[in-house]
Amino acid sequence: MVAFDADGTLWADDAGIAFFEDALRRVVLLPENLVRGRRAWNAYHAGDMPTQVFYRTRCECFGRLAPAEVQARAEAFFAEHFERRIFPEMAALV
Repeated sequence: MVAFDADGTLWADDAGIAFFEDALRRVVLLPENLVRGRRAWNAYHAGDMPTQVFYRTRCECFGRLAPAEVQARAEAFFAEHFERRIFPEMAALV
């Protein structure tokens, strides 16, 4: 068994941040979470929100969505945006 961090190890970008950005762009969050998510996104990128607070808020914004829906969206997002970003050397290793 092997455990490692994927971001920066399997691919260069942060998959969680990219997934959240995609959810904001596609308007898949509930309306109140969409507003909160956009505010958090803007504050984080302006340097006005600490990373841990942004990460927690980002997770909370998916609240009240069915877990199966979030999983299906995450799988589709990964296949569309991140699968091709896996470093070839890491793909061969894993």
